[in-house]
Amino acid sequence: MFLNNNTGFRSVLFLAVLVLLCCGCGRSALRVSRMAQPEYPLDAREHNIQGDVVVGVQIGIDGTVLWTHTSGNSVLAVAAGDNARKWTWGPFPPRFEFPAYHEVLYRYRLEGHDACVDGQPPTVKTDLPEIVEIIAPPCHPSF
Repeated sequence: MFLNNNTGFRSVLFLAVLVLLCCGCGRSALRVSRMAQPEYPLDAREHNIQGDVVVGVQIGIDGTVLWTHTSGNSVLAVAAGDNARKWTWGPFPPRFEFPAYHEVLYRYRLEGHDACVDGQPPTVKTDLPEIVEIIAPPCHPSF
């Protein structure tokens, strides 16, 4: 009987759409419109440094990053913070509050055999706007 009632069905459908819009299906309302190519610092690759860096970004009304805050290994944190400052965010939902704050996890991993090639970018995997994974082969220091 409930399914035959158009008003009841519309109410349930409206509530379902509202829940999806408000919750975003577990995803952030923030979107990245331009992401800069991240680097894996040569110094970190030479010293087998890998790990996670959390970069907190404050985003301005024009989508630019106003400031960053990092936590993690200092060599990797500098690279991640420098990269995050080059991002552009948006478009934003019609109802949004600025400045916005968001945290991005940069995951640096060394993989493969010693193969330092000057200028070759690392492999990058993303699950934006939450995770950026940077994968590069380790290097032996040159003396």
